[in-house]
Amino acid sequence: MVYGFAVQVWDCKKKSMKLPKQYEVWINTFNYPAKNAVIRTLDGRLFNVKVFKIGCDFFFYNGWLDMITALKIPSKSWLVFPV
Repeated sequence: MVYGFAVQVWDCKKKSMKLPKQYEVWINTFNYPAKNAVIRTLDGRLFNVKVFKIGCDFFFYNGWLDMITALKIPSKSWLVFPV
Protein backbone atom coordinates (compact mmCIF):
# COMPACT_ATOMS: atom_id res chain seq x y z
CA MET A 1 0.00 0.00 0.00
CA VAL A 2 1.21 3.51 -0.81
CA TYR A 3 1.29 5.92 2.14
CA GLY A 4 2.35 9.02 0.24
CA PHE A 5 5.14 9.97 -2.08
CA ALA A 6 8.18 12.21 -2.38
CA VAL A 7 9.27 14.25 -5.36
CA GLN A 8 12.28 16.41 -6.11
CA VAL A 9 11.70 19.95 -7.38
CA TRP A 10 14.38 20.16 -10.05
CA ASP A 11 13.64 23.68 -11.21
CA CYS A 12 11.76 26.09 -8.94
CA LYS A 13 10.93 28.35 -11.89
CA LYS A 14 8.94 25.81 -13.91
CA LYS A 15 5.16 26.22 -14.06
CA SER A 16 4.58 22.48 -13.74
CA MET A 17 6.05 19.48 -11.99
CA LYS A 18 5.94 15.87 -13.14
CA LEU A 19 4.68 13.59 -10.41
CA PRO A 20 6.10 10.14 -9.66
CA LYS A 21 4.27 6.99 -10.74
CA GLN A 22 3.16 6.45 -7.12
CA TYR A 23 0.85 9.45 -7.50
CA GLU A 24 -1.59 7.52 -9.69
CA VAL A 25 -1.60 4.63 -7.21
CA TRP A 26 -2.13 7.14 -4.40
CA ILE A 27 -5.13 8.89 -5.95
CA ASN A 28 -6.72 5.58 -6.94
CA THR A 29 -6.14 3.96 -3.54
CA PHE A 30 -7.56 6.88 -1.56
CA ASN A 31 -10.14 7.98 -4.17
CA TYR A 32 -8.71 11.47 -4.64
CA PRO A 33 -9.91 13.54 -7.60
CA ALA A 34 -7.48 13.58 -10.51
CA LYS A 35 -8.07 17.19 -11.66
CA ASN A 36 -7.48 19.32 -8.56
CA ALA A 37 -5.36 19.09 -5.45
CA VAL A 38 -5.16 21.06 -2.25
CA ILE A 39 -1.70 21.07 -0.73
CA ARG A 40 -1.55 21.84 2.98
CA THR A 41 1.74 22.88 4.55
CA LEU A 42 2.87 22.06 8.07
CA ASP A 43 2.09 25.64 9.11
CA GLY A 44 -1.51 25.32 7.86
CA ARG A 45 -1.31 27.23 4.57
CA LEU A 46 -3.40 25.85 1.70
CA PHE A 47 -2.50 25.91 -1.99
CA ASN A 48 -4.84 24.88 -4.79
CA VAL A 49 -3.12 23.31 -7.78
CA LYS A 50 -4.45 21.73 -10.95
CA VAL A 51 -3.52 18.20 -11.85
CA PHE A 52 -3.40 17.05 -15.44
CA LYS A 53 -2.47 13.83 -17.14
CA ILE A 54 -0.53 13.55 -20.37
CA GLY A 55 -0.16 9.98 -21.56
CA CYS A 56 0.74 7.98 -18.46
CA ASP A 57 2.19 10.92 -16.51
CA PHE A 58 0.54 13.27 -14.02
CA PHE A 59 1.65 16.87 -13.46
CA PHE A 60 0.92 19.65 -10.98
CA TYR A 61 0.22 22.83 -12.94
CA ASN A 62 -1.89 25.95 -12.21
CA GLY A 63 -1.05 27.12 -8.71
CA TRP A 64 2.16 25.08 -8.52
CA LEU A 65 4.53 27.96 -9.28
CA ASP A 66 2.60 30.21 -6.86
CA MET A 67 3.11 27.64 -4.10
CA ILE A 68 6.83 27.17 -4.80
CA THR A 69 7.33 30.94 -4.89
CA ALA A 70 5.31 31.63 -1.72
CA LEU A 71 7.16 28.93 0.23
CA LYS A 72 10.54 29.97 -1.24
CA ILE A 73 11.39 26.38 -2.13
CA PRO A 74 14.75 26.22 -3.89
CA SER A 75 15.57 24.02 -6.88
CA LYS A 76 16.64 20.46 -6.09
CA SER A 77 14.55 20.37 -2.89
CA TRP A 78 12.57 17.29 -1.92
CA LEU A 79 8.90 17.55 -1.07
CA VAL A 80 7.10 14.81 0.85
CA PHE A 81 3.36 14.28 0.43
CA PRO A 82 2.17 12.00 3.24
CA VAL A 83 -1.34 10.64 3.51
